Amino acid sequence: MKLSTLFISRLVFSLAVLATILLVYLTHAPMEQLKQDYGGFIHALGDKALHLLAYGGVAFLYFLAARFAEFSRKALHRLLAALLVFTAVDEGTQALVGRNADWLDLLFNLAGIIIGLFLSKLFYILSKKTVQRFLSK
Repeated sequence: MKLSTLFISRLVFSLAVLATILLVYLTHAPMEQLKQDYGGFIHALGDKALHLLAYGGVAFLYFLAARFAEFSRKALHRLLAALLVFTAVDEGTQALVGRNADWLDLLFNLAGIIIGLFLSKLFYILSKKTVQRFLSK
């Protein structure tokens, strides 16, 4: 693995961790506070679209970091499994802080993870081709 690839992988992984921390905070913060702070944004996009975007974004970052780190196929499967467990635990623990766990939210979280997986693969392939084209000139 080249130094630049390692740097990109670590940078993207760091962003994924920060996004995960923000995601856990937002999914466990009191709903009244979220509506007060972000009510217009939530209303404009819709709750389910936010679940899709948030989990898709986090999955995209983790899978992209894994691809730049040249994870094996088996490791990518483990990462997918970890994200699926994470979303179930995240959704399930919301009841502990006075929020409601919702099966439909979980479904949109899972869909976001799958979309993030495929978009990361597409982005990685396109970025590799772009870099190769740039270096060949």
